[in-house]
Amino acid sequence: MVVQQGSLTVYESVGDQCEIARYSAGQAFVERPGEVDQVINTGTVPYTLFVTFPRVPPGASARTDEPDPGTCPGL
Repeated sequence: MVVQQGSLTVYESVGDQCEIARYSAGQAFVERPGEVDQVINTGTVPYTLFVTFPRVPPGASARTDEPDPGTCPGL
Protein backbone atom coordinates (compact mmCIF):
# COMPACT_ATOMS: atom_id res chain seq x y z
CA MET A 1 0.00 0.00 0.00
CA VAL A 2 1.25 3.48 -0.82
CA VAL A 3 0.07 6.46 1.21
CA GLN A 4 -0.89 9.22 -1.21
CA GLN A 5 -2.23 11.68 1.35
CA GLY A 6 -2.47 11.99 5.13
CA SER A 7 -0.95 9.83 7.82
CA LEU A 8 -1.93 6.65 9.60
CA THR A 9 -0.84 4.28 12.33
CA VAL A 10 -0.90 0.50 11.90
CA TYR A 11 -1.30 -1.62 15.04
CA GLU A 12 -0.36 -5.21 14.20
CA SER A 13 -0.64 -8.30 16.36
CA VAL A 14 2.55 -10.35 16.04
CA GLY A 15 2.52 -13.35 18.35
CA ASP A 16 1.86 -11.95 21.81
CA GLN A 17 3.16 -8.47 20.92
CA CYS A 18 1.63 -5.32 19.46
CA GLU A 19 3.82 -3.74 16.79
CA ILE A 20 3.09 -0.09 15.96
CA ALA A 21 4.17 1.60 12.72
CA ARG A 22 3.39 5.09 11.45
CA TYR A 23 3.22 6.06 7.79
CA SER A 24 2.71 9.35 5.96
CA ALA A 25 2.37 10.55 2.37
CA GLY A 26 4.98 8.97 0.08
CA GLN A 27 5.63 5.96 2.31
CA ALA A 28 4.56 2.36 1.60
CA PHE A 29 3.85 -0.81 3.57
CA VAL A 30 2.77 -4.40 2.89
CA GLU A 31 -0.22 -6.10 4.47
CA ARG A 32 -0.01 -9.88 4.04
CA PRO A 33 -2.88 -12.39 4.16
CA GLY A 34 -3.55 -13.61 7.67
CA GLU A 35 -2.09 -10.57 9.43
CA VAL A 36 -4.29 -9.14 12.16
CA ASP A 37 -4.05 -5.37 12.25
CA GLN A 38 -5.94 -2.16 12.80
CA VAL A 39 -5.29 1.01 10.80
CA ILE A 40 -6.11 4.34 12.47
CA ASN A 41 -6.09 7.82 10.92
CA THR A 42 -3.63 9.76 13.07
CA GLY A 43 -3.56 12.92 10.99
CA THR A 44 -5.77 15.94 10.52
CA VAL A 45 -6.96 14.99 7.01
CA PRO A 46 -8.37 11.71 5.67
CA TYR A 47 -5.70 9.39 4.35
CA THR A 48 -5.73 8.07 0.79
CA LEU A 49 -4.02 4.81 -0.18
CA PHE A 50 -3.07 3.19 -3.48
CA VAL A 51 -3.72 -0.52 -2.95
CA THR A 52 -3.42 -3.73 -4.97
CA PHE A 53 -5.01 -6.98 -3.78
CA PRO A 54 -3.66 -9.91 -5.85
CA ARG A 55 -6.00 -12.89 -6.29
CA VAL A 56 -9.09 -10.97 -5.14
CA PRO A 57 -11.74 -11.09 -7.90
CA PRO A 58 -13.20 -7.77 -9.08
CA GLY A 59 -16.07 -6.75 -6.84
CA ALA A 60 -15.03 -9.11 -4.01
CA SER A 61 -13.87 -7.92 -0.61
CA ALA A 62 -10.25 -8.28 0.48
CA ARG A 63 -11.32 -7.76 4.10
CA THR A 64 -11.44 -10.62 6.57
CA ASP A 65 -12.72 -10.14 10.12
CA GLU A 66 -10.67 -11.92 12.77
CA PRO A 67 -11.17 -12.24 16.52
CA ASP A 68 -9.35 -9.67 18.68
CA PRO A 69 -6.09 -11.35 19.74
CA GLY A 70 -5.88 -9.00 22.74
CA THR A 71 -2.33 -7.85 22.04
CA CYS A 72 -3.13 -4.21 21.15
CA PRO A 73 -5.24 -2.93 24.09
CA GLY A 74 -7.85 -0.31 23.37
CA LEU A 75 -8.33 -1.12 19.70
